[in-house]
Amino acid sequence: MPTPVNAAANRRLRKEILAKRESHRLPNEHAAHLQSWEPAAIDETRWEEICPLVHDAIQHSTLKSLGAFKKLCRNVTDFVDWANSHGHGATIGVLFLPTVIDDYVRLGMQRFTSGSRATNESALRGLARNVNPDSNAARQTTPVGYTPVKPPYDEIEAATIARIAETHPPGRTGRRFAACVGLGLGAGADPKDLRVLRRRSINLDASTPTVTLSGLQERTVEIRADYLDLVKIGIAGLGPSDLVVATNTEAKDVVASVMSRVKVLGACPELSQGRLRATWQAWLVEQPMRLADTMELCGLRSCRTLVDLVHHLVSEAS
Repeated sequence: MPTPVNAAANRRLRKEILAKRESHRLPNEHAAHLQSWEPAAIDETRWEEICPLVHDAIQHSTLKSLGAFKKLCRNVTDFVDWANSHGHGATIGVLFLPTVIDDYVRLGMQRFTSGSRATNESALRGLARNVNPDSNAARQTTPVGYTPVKPPYDEIEAATIARIAETHPPGRTGRRFAACVGLGLGAGADPKDLRVLRRRSINLDASTPTVTLSGLQERTVEIRADYLDLVKIGIAGLGPSDLVVATNTEAKDVVASVMSRVKVLGACPELSQGRLRATWQAWLVEQPMRLADTMELCGLRSCRTLVDLVHHLVSEAS
């Protein structure tokens, strides 16, 4: 939710920005770099299309460091290319709006690390404040680095994915996929949890089967009975110290790699560990327990994720 802005303070901020804009000029070395800047990842034809927008936006930069300015050129180029190609407009006044930057952070930055996402978002917000002072882009933001929770699967989608995992051809991919689905729907496991999870952290012998997850915040979670069979498939043949899903604890995109190898015959929802986890979280918030306990089991430090999740549930209900 955007932070309320005092109208008088907002007018003063706008005047300050406009005054600086009137007298602003890029330092010579910054201007020289901008004139020679050509992104290697974008073909020449596409660059000719978006180059005027990129230059127009970056002219509003007030960065003093040449190194930071060079990074901003890369950042703005990627943002303008993504936003323009997704129908967000052909002028910087339309592109540098809080809602467009929100969409880019949520959908266009997924290939970046969390640290890069936070740095790039902060730089874009700062530039947007200069480009578009009337929109107050610097103030109307979501928390830096925050990724909204994905919508949970509905009952039919979850059942379909569980069935695919149960009937997948045997082998390494089938076993690992069963673990992802069983622990996602059954215990809310996140990709970070699965990257470091070892067989010894799963206890199916006790009267209450549990898994101790530690990728986010360490917590021990009871595994839902409906998904125990999938978990059993997922750990079959593993020794106590064996990793359940990953090949090593430093590997990146472990779950995405597993999902990309799954053999699917017929219709299937998008395979997403985030949505499997959100489905379990949706089930958990309906259980009679304290909010603090719910957050602990989810591995959360704030309730922002649960607020987003409730919005999804309300939308589905309506």
